[in-house]
Amino acid sequence: MSTIKCTENGFSYSTRDERLLIESYGKNCIRVRATKNGSFSDERHTLLAARESSPTKEITEEKSILKNGLLRVEIRDIAWGGSYRMEFYKNDKLILATHNEGDAASRFEHTEGDHYRTRMIFDAFNDEHIYGLGQEQHDFFDKKGCTFDLRHWNTKSTLPVIYSSLGYGFIWNNPGTGRVEFAKNHTVWTADSCYQADFLIFTGDSPAEIMHTYCELTGFAPMLPEWAAGFWQSRLRYESRDEVLDVARKYRALGVPLSAIVIDYFHWTEQGEWQFEPSLWQDPKGMVDELREMGTETVVSIWPTINPNSRNWQTMNEENMLVRTENG
Repeated sequence: MSTIKCTENGFSYSTRDERLLIESYGKNCIRVRATKNGSFSDERHTLLAARESSPTKEITEEKSILKNGLLRVEIRDIAWGGSYRMEFYKNDKLILATHNEGDAASRFEHTEGDHYRTRMIFDAFNDEHIYGLGQEQHDFFDKKGCTFDLRHWNTKSTLPVIYSSLGYGFIWNNPGTGRVEFAKNHTVWTADSCYQADFLIFTGDSPAEIMHTYCELTGFAPMLPEWAAGFWQSRLRYESRDEVLDVARKYRALGVPLSAIVIDYFHWTEQGEWQFEPSLWQDPKGMVDELREMGTETVVSIWPTINPNSRNWQTMNEENMLVRTENG
């Protein structure tokens, strides 16, 4: 048995073991949160505050309907298992629907505290093509039929956002590791551990309009400075201040404009200490100033890894010890 209540922008929907919050979130966009916990988190993570929208709501004996611009979601009880089905329509065309594989136990597996390994399962469409997900090291432009880990490593930068040929965008708004499967029989988004599942569906009259909505949700890229559009010089790798300056001076002597020079990895004292090794990189400020006088900006690469010998590692351990002490 389920209960449904109206909120300012949508519905809250409760079954025996699960709670849903389905609300409009700006133009042509609907946000869904699902949890086993007693309340919802208002954390937006990567999202900006929602822009104004004018949704309409309707509750009947058979289903509840939320309409926001071109997008409509219908939710109804399933006769068995205390579950539900959500169907998303662009105008009157079905574009996305939850796939029923049981009750909340099929979607939430307890990990620790108030966190769960969470899966959201959707029906698959044979004629759908899926694009996006950031930087993946493979040759498949169309992601349909593929499976991906939602995590970063060297040369892989995951962005859990897709565009569907059915005319919608989808954001999996759950920071942390996980997995996505675009299989023939279903699509599954998984978060390894989260307080709640959080995802958004958004649409528009064209791919460009859908991408514009995505930017309204997460932010527009700033305009690049003029120098960034020029010629960049990099190599594997510059090992000292003198090497960098010798190369930049040679470009200048040849009359070749050099907009930026990249100082890549292992210029630091220890991995995790974001400073130049003083024996090889004397007077970094003087180096940057001389490069700028030649019309060249300095781009320094930083790796997000921390050596246990670094001071940052020691600082983190001290802060963690302090937190544990304060919390008893």
